[in-house]
Order: sequence, then C-alpha cells, then structure tokens
Amino acid sequence: MHCARVGYLRASYDQDVLSPREQQYLETIKKLKIELESEKAKNRKIEGRNRIVDEGSIHPKLEELRAECGELGHFWGHYFDNDKSPEHGGVRLTTNTDDMKMVLRMVALGEKKINLKFSTRQNNEVDFGLWTMKYITADHAFGGNGTFYLWIGTIGKNVKFTAKAQEINERTGEKLNRKELESKKEGHRQLIMYKRETRFDFVRFNITFM
Repeated sequence: MHCARVGYLRASYDQDVLSPREQQYLETIKKLKIELESEKAKNRKIEGRNRIVDEGSIHPKLEELRAECGELGHFWGHYFDNDKSPEHGGVRLTTNTDDMKMVLRMVALGEKKINLKFSTRQNNEVDFGLWTMKYITADHAFGGNGTFYLWIGTIGKNVKFTAKAQEINERTGEKLNRKELESKKEGHRQLIMYKRETRFDFVRFNITFM
C-alpha cells in the first residue's frame, strides 16, 4: 500500500479523492497566489513614474523630466537590472554628456536618487547652471590610473551623496566588485573614488543624495 508523503498534496488529477483538509490547503494556496500577484502589481505601480521622493511633493518640472526620461531606472531612481550592451540583449545605453546634463537638471529640481552607467572607454564632463559633473575612467588606455572618479556638485551647496558601485560585463551582464561609497568634499564638488577590479566594459553608480 502506498501512502501520500507528509507535506505534499496529491496531483491535480486526483482532486476527486482529496480530503476536506487538502481541499482547504488548495484554496488557501490559490488565494495566496492571487494576493502575491496583486502585491507585485501594486509595487510596480508605486515604483513607477509617479513615485514620490522622500514622501514629499515633487516639482512639476521634475515630473516632466521624469516622463521625458521614461520609466523608473532611466536616470532617475535606482536601477540594478539588465545592463549588458544592447547588442547583446541589454536595454540601456551608456550615459553620454546630454544624459549627464539631464541628470543635473533633475538633481537641481530636487531629485534624490539617480543612476549612471558609464563606459570604461570614455571621460565626460558637463555643466548645467551652477551644477557640474565629471567622470574619469579607470582604464589606463584612456588616461586612467586604475580608479574611477565621479564628481558632482554645485556652487553654494555642499551636496553629499552615497553610491552603490558595480562593474558590469558588456556581453553577459555579470555584475562584480559591488561597493558602497560615500562622497568626500573636494572644492565645491563631492567626489567618490572606485577602484577597478575587473576588465569589464561598464561601470554603474546608483546614487542617493543626502
């Protein structure tokens, strides 16, 4: 005689012989699945374009810039998902100077969380109003010294920030060398330094202004 294993339900084709207790378990599982999907949908909505930063009101112009950038993760907010090269199935390009200016516009309007994805084969610097941002690669072939540098700042304000930094493989999207960094004042800007440990092609910074 075969006995049902403790903790396991019979297969669906055997539901006609389920005990009342097993039927109750099945109904509970169905309800939990529905609640889980509902909660996931709710979380996606919360993290969407109308997210409220720091539980406060948002400048109308900032809402417009967010809409122009697209969904959460395209410059505003934090992004930890697929960042391999688009030619290998990725969904995002690297941050160029126009993108950096867009980010500075958003930060000037009160954006607290941003994300930047840079190529290791570039150095960029931009100004927007009183704000400035500068990125220097760690790659020796492009003038680097083995450490990535990122400056962000504005005249008249000491805007500190933290960053979650990662190196990303262009082909596979593999992420290594995750570090949590805190900026230090240098002149009128704040600076983070991130030592390179791989030969990956991208570096990503998820930044929170303090």
